[in-house]
Amino acid sequence: MSDAGDAAMAATGEAATGGVGGLLARYSPFVQYDSLEAYSADSPATMADCKTAANPHGNVLVHGGHELAAAGATRREAVLDLAFLHGGHYPDAPHTAVAAADYIDVVGKEYIAEAHAMHLLPGMANQVYGHAVRDSVGALWLQYWFFYYYNDKAMLGNGRHEGDWEMIQLRIGAGGEPDVVTYAQHKRGERCAWEDVEKKEGAPVVYSARGSHASYLRRGNHATEVPLVGWDYNDAGGPLVRPQVTVITDTDPSWVAWPGRWGSTRPGADVAGIEWGDDSPVGPRQHGQWRDPLKFHEEAVEARSLAPVVGTNLVRPSSPSVAATRDGDRAIVSFAFPALAGTPPLKAVLVSLDGSGDQHAPTTQLFEPPPADGHVDFPLALEPRAYTVRVSGVDAEALTGPVGETELPAP
Repeated sequence: MSDAGDAAMAATGEAATGGVGGLLARYSPFVQYDSLEAYSADSPATMADCKTAANPHGNVLVHGGHELAAAGATRREAVLDLAFLHGGHYPDAPHTAVAAADYIDVVGKEYIAEAHAMHLLPGMANQVYGHAVRDSVGALWLQYWFFYYYNDKAMLGNGRHEGDWEMIQLRIGAGGEPDVVTYAQHKRGERCAWEDVEKKEGAPVVYSARGSHASYLRRGNHATEVPLVGWDYNDAGGPLVRPQVTVITDTDPSWVAWPGRWGSTRPGADVAGIEWGDDSPVGPRQHGQWRDPLKFHEEAVEARSLAPVVGTNLVRPSSPSVAATRDGDRAIVSFAFPALAGTPPLKAVLVSLDGSGDQHAPTTQLFEPPPADGHVDFPLALEPRAYTVRVSGVDAEALTGPVGETELPAP
């Protein structure tokens, strides 16, 4: 936190128990998910602590090109968990200095299965991290940071990366109420007045874009102005969740001070040697707006449209008809897209299976290019429960069409 931020915390008492902590709780946001979203805003422990039956050694911390700790380590090795991450030196390896080049490697690469399994563990699901900081002119900002296990937003096969930190912030005005907000979207932000923010129970609603998890003020299609990302989309068809807020500062909990990367993804090079895609992200404290929220707000763009529309002026892929059957423990999903005048050709289809009562996000798969016969053998071992099956088309600009769905009954 900046010196001004430290002074603010001292003036108002400890954030977790004082007035600032109360403000962070009061305005902690609701997250509205897309109907096909496969990941939830959960604890970063879902990555740091992750080990599964398929990968009992678990995720690993890489330091200096070598494995330093593992989530499923034996007694002879350092155990990786969220508390292991520090600034300075690692607690179980006191002679090993923490480095910015350190990173967590998601070893299993079964991202959805791992994220869903960790989501079901106590204390993991539906978490947001609140940070209070004063800007250069003394105004108090409340920031909310969200962690997602994986970003599966892809354009032309690029853009996916392990780990995803997203955020919004709001400024407390002279009357003790918020006056403006900034919603982070990729490498920029979008700003508007507090009165224009959609709210529930007096708290802001955040529309998390499917796959990229960029934060939007309204549902619908959103142009990103970022190469290889194209359009973001949220149909507001998923759950509306208010995550539990935990207050974080520069050093508490210890993982906030860790400078490494949450994931092992690095940009890839195409045939011309040009790098595309994104690195796995660093944590909240490593971002400029952590200490300078006003600069981030001033550099953000004004919200272009606050009407809750879904892009009716856009020529999007049509809504498909969908059917699904069971073949043993697999689902065979069939779909057909009506050939409407002006409808662009599909580059991919998104297919999602949402298990009834399984308490985690759907399993969503991108099929690129779409199968010519309109049938997919969905790569998920079905449980003896009912599923909602959803299909949506994606065109060459990543413009997403409306969802078609059907029910797959329990056996």
